[in-house]
Amino acid sequence: MGLDMKDFVKYVENFKDMEKDFEAFLKNWITKQGDKLIASTKARTPVDTGNLRNSWSLGEYQRQGTSASIGINNSAEYASIIEYGTPKRPNWKWAGGAHMMTISMNELLRDMPELFDKAFSEFLKSKGLN
Repeated sequence: MGLDMKDFVKYVENFKDMEKDFEAFLKNWITKQGDKLIASTKARTPVDTGNLRNSWSLGEYQRQGTSASIGINNSAEYASIIEYGTPKRPNWKWAGGAHMMTISMNELLRDMPELFDKAFSEFLKSKGLN
């Protein structure tokens, strides 16, 4: 009686292929999430001159251990004041912030596990590992 190992060998080859391409998949997926976050944040950003809205940009992708991230930047000096608010003169009452990034980030974080599971399942399927 012999053992046909060709299906197992194929599976191992597919797994090695997946392992090789995983970093590119992850970077692409995180970048897409960053782009979605910027689009959502821009839509919530108050507009006076348009400078604040146009100053949102995607930062650098980083991977450290089991964590992956991408930066979201706004080069407008007053971005944090619009985001979080500031005391208002003359009576120094608090002027509330717009929370455009905070709201957008919370929405994305809420949906992220489901979005990643779907994308990762499709990635595995494309590698013959479903």
